[in-house]
Amino acid sequence: MKIDQQFKCRICGSQNYSLILKTETPLAADVSDEITLNQKRFPLDVVVCDNCGHVQLKETLDASFYGEYLYTPSYASGFIDYIELFVNRLNDKIQLKDRKVIEVGSSNGYLLDKLQKSGWTVLGVEPSKTLSKISRDKGVPTYDGFFSKDTVGEIKKLIGQPNVLIFRHVMEHLDNLEDIVKAIEEIIGDGLVLIEVPYLKRIIEEKQFYAFFHEHLSYYSVSAFKNLLQKGNLYIHKIYENNLEGGSILISVNNDNRSYPDDNLNKYLEDEKKTLTKQNIINFANLIENSIASIKNIVKVAKERKEKIAAWGAGQRGCTLISMCGFNSSDISYVIDVNKNYWNKYVPGTDIKIVPPESYRSELVNKILIFATGYADSIIKENSSFVENGGEFIKII
Repeated sequence: MKIDQQFKCRICGSQNYSLILKTETPLAADVSDEITLNQKRFPLDVVVCDNCGHVQLKETLDASFYGEYLYTPSYASGFIDYIELFVNRLNDKIQLKDRKVIEVGSSNGYLLDKLQKSGWTVLGVEPSKTLSKISRDKGVPTYDGFFSKDTVGEIKKLIGQPNVLIFRHVMEHLDNLEDIVKAIEEIIGDGLVLIEVPYLKRIIEEKQFYAFFHEHLSYYSVSAFKNLLQKGNLYIHKIYENNLEGGSILISVNNDNRSYPDDNLNKYLEDEKKTLTKQNIINFANLIENSIASIKNIVKVAKERKEKIAAWGAGQRGCTLISMCGFNSSDISYVIDVNKNYWNKYVPGTDIKIVPPESYRSELVNKILIFATGYADSIIKENSSFVENGGEFIKII
């Protein structure tokens, strides 16, 4: 796997930056069938552009990695509830007789399956061979490959003019952002673009020091998105927040540069001038070492008391946190995850097995650290028997 460390800001092109975090970890989503204690570690340098303030990785992950990508959140109950609400709101907003939607990074087709069943003509765009096959097997038409200026014409031929284009937790993975924006401009016409990403403000305010990993190249503020989208004559009108993936924003975009009474873009831009200053970002970076030490101390104290600890969440944040802390199976007995694609595989660079949720009932532990922070409340609610039987869930933020 190739990692390119030549830095040029993905939004403004500047080569000047300030370092936030410098470490090395395995690729967080590179779970394996076998124990890989000596798995290759790659540089992970998080920087802030000195010119435009965009937070991003210095490195660029080779896009071929996504050909075998297995991560999907679609087994989590919090995600399932959110998608139901998403579909209902989109159906209310777009009430045309012939509705067409493209989802870029459509994963296993979970969202598009719901939209198709409610009357939409759908098309997924997904580079993972495994996930695109699952999608097609459930009857969701899926284009195998990436969305770009080179492929947008071919994609459009498969469905025609879309009314809606969806990027849910995709833009943070992409490197050539201007190419993507130009492709959006070419295909969307007068339609609606919905883009959802983890929100940088939540990462900084909640001290989510484990939120950085190789697969996520960019960490977006609203102001960064505004600067990027204008390269394609695209304009933000409405921003919605949710708790997915540690706290995310869903932005509503089209090619209309007029302002409307319910637009809230300016509210976010003004707030970010105060909260996402370069100094606040640097202050956050200075706390990372203490945050890691705090997690390690929780495990150390438990081991001294002869208590067993498991973790919940083998997504990229969980695997990154395990790597940063240097944990192995003598520290964390196993990691629970609802993603069936991960079961009985191992956290990258460790001997810690990933297991189904019911495992804590047969392989008893005293405490479960919740690394899937965006789903913490639903995890605790749905597994109340663990607490009733004397166990303890620990939220890390």
